[in-house]
Amino acid sequence: MGVTIHTAIVTAHMRKTIGKDIIPLLISIILLIISIGITFFTDYTLNYKHYVGIGLIGISTLLYFKHKKLFVYIFGLTLILGILNLIDIYYSNIIFGIGPIKFNPIFLTLLIIFLALNKELLNKMFPEKELAENNAENIKLIKLYKNHYGTYPKNYESFVSRKPIWGSWKADSWKNPYKYELIDSLNYKLISAGKDGIYLNEDDIIRKN
Repeated sequence: MGVTIHTAIVTAHMRKTIGKDIIPLLISIILLIISIGITFFTDYTLNYKHYVGIGLIGISTLLYFKHKKLFVYIFGLTLILGILNLIDIYYSNIIFGIGPIKFNPIFLTLLIIFLALNKELLNKMFPEKELAENNAENIKLIKLYKNHYGTYPKNYESFVSRKPIWGSWKADSWKNPYKYELIDSLNYKLISAGKDGIYLNEDDIIRKN
């Protein structure tokens, strides 16, 4: 009975842990299995790049279940090393290049998938990146408003509340509300309190016209 309960708990935890973000890792594992299988049926032998790749994919697999944030760093680094052709996971070494610049398209594809599926976690790990993206969108909307009405919005919160899709732009990446100051009809300030959450200090991130 106890073993059954333990197994059920482990299974539930595994289901909670495994998501779509495992896809590029699974593809990497499958490519490695194919490469290792080829060595049993042909004269092909793995080289040091494959062994390094096997080690890094193995570590990444363990970290995926044990430490998701560290997994992002290690697996991301693994893919970058693969793009630069410093490691390999597939028996056929496919390389494309333009002049002196050469890269492995398999790893490049995996990196693109990896970044797309881990966007939410990456934004949590690097909130400054998300803030920069949000700021760019905020500034674009404010400028569009000015182009239409001839002046900048008087109240930022009322402005972003016009459409539900803009609601997430009321606060920065640290969930602190933006402070908006309309200086005059042609100038404004949009202020994020920054990582420390305290306004009016050196940590503030200010965008202005």
